[in-house]
Order: sequence, then C-alpha cells, then structure tokens
Amino acid sequence: MRPWWCAAGVAAGTAYLWVADPTTGSRAFLPCPLKALTGLDCPGCGATRASWALVHGQPVRAVGYNALWCVLAALLAWAWVLDVRGRWGRAWHPFVWRWFAPVTGVTALVFAVARNLPWAPLRALHS
Repeated sequence: MRPWWCAAGVAAGTAYLWVADPTTGSRAFLPCPLKALTGLDCPGCGATRASWALVHGQPVRAVGYNALWCVLAALLAWAWVLDVRGRWGRAWHPFVWRWFAPVTGVTALVFAVARNLPWAPLRALHS
C-alpha cells in the first residue's frame, strides 16, 4: 500500500504545481531558510522551480534550476516503479536502498559545495 500513498502525494504536489507558479516569486511557496539567512544555495534550492518546469514539460529549464533534483526525481520514479513491480509480482526488488541514502547524502553535500563556488563552470549550478 505504501507506493500508492507516495503516488497520491506526488499527484497532489503535481496538481498544486500545475496551478501555482514558483518562478514568479509567489507567496504560495516558502523561501529556502539557508538561502534567506546566508545567501548560500542548499542542495534543494531550485527544486520547487525544477519540479514546476518538469510538470510543464520543460526538462532543460528544470536542469537549469536544480540538476541534482532532476536526477534524484528520475531515480525516485524508477525506485517507485521497481517497488510497485516487486509488490505486484512478488519478485526480487533490485533497487538496493542501503547504499542509496549514503550516496545521495554525499552527492548532495558535494553538489551544495560546488554550486556555491564562484568559478566559471560551477556558476551554472547556482539557483
């Protein structure tokens, strides 16, 4: 039953992003506390705008807002499909969760540092 609750939550968020536009500076979305306090981009800065762009069929724009979130969203969608498939068919679930969390955490940390560096190729990662 868990995958269907996840799908319901994603559907609700998608419906909200369909009607509300975070790229206009709407008050319907909370600002990032880290960005507001320090001016630094966290790994999640731009994820809401990236999700909005994905919902509206603009994947290139989404990558510009937050490349890490686009990769993570695709991995989470893949994991959801595998979870559903494994539950329906009683098959072995090939997605290994025990390494997913640490690798994602380290990747997010590296991404956060890289997107705040002032050098030319990394400035493209700023939200």
